[in-house]
Amino acid sequence: MKTSPTIRRHAALFTWLLLLCACNDDDECRRTVVFPVHNREYISMGTVKDSEILTDKGNTLILDESSAERELADGERVFTVCKILERRDKTHYLVKVEKYLQLLDKKYVRTEKEDTLGNSPINVRKAWFGGGYLNLRLELEHNPTSGISHGVNLAYDGTRSNADTLRFRLRHNAYGDTLKTTAGKATASFDIRDLAAEENILVILEWPWYDRHGNPKVFSKEGRYYNPTAQETEEGTDTSEEGNVNIH
Repeated sequence: MKTSPTIRRHAALFTWLLLLCACNDDDECRRTVVFPVHNREYISMGTVKDSEILTDKGNTLILDESSAERELADGERVFTVCKILERRDKTHYLVKVEKYLQLLDKKYVRTEKEDTLGNSPINVRKAWFGGGYLNLRLELEHNPTSGISHGVNLAYDGTRSNADTLRFRLRHNAYGDTLKTTAGKATASFDIRDLAAEENILVILEWPWYDRHGNPKVFSKEGRYYNPTAQETEEGTDTSEEGNVNIH
């Protein structure tokens, strides 16, 4: 049965729209938006500065008085669920914040002491660069009733790194929490700006998890670091999955 040209054109347009909607910061793509997004709920990731939020796209979110009441500390790194009320200029947006989600914000460590950083399994679901950080969406086993806070660190491997390549190992200390129970989620941002001073440097990340047979295995992911300096249009980018594992 042949498909008409009109149906094929509509199918192609629908596929293009799906790709446009699915493309976000995590997918390492850059978009130019040519239409306003006022009053559209979206999620932005950034760092608090002078009671405003400097997003990873280089824009400033000014909090409207109708925003959810919560005192934000300078330097705090957050996901914000919000709506754009007004675009003040090229880089400043007035927004109504519906909810804040605080992120673990840490600097990498240079030590790999087994007794402090641990070797518990941890999985990297997504990894992306933004705001000078290596941002990670994590999966880790925990006992939901234990209330134990897990230690998560990004260990810099100075021995195997060089001027062109930075190597890291993700370390997880479950502090005795029951493993192989429930796989929970968490999000963390690691500041690597002093190491990745040059754009386009190769970053390699390793972490311990399980293969499809349930056996321990070391996985790795690599990507080119970039820290965008040009502002991009703020728009709906659903990159949040609220974590249910407490990490520090």
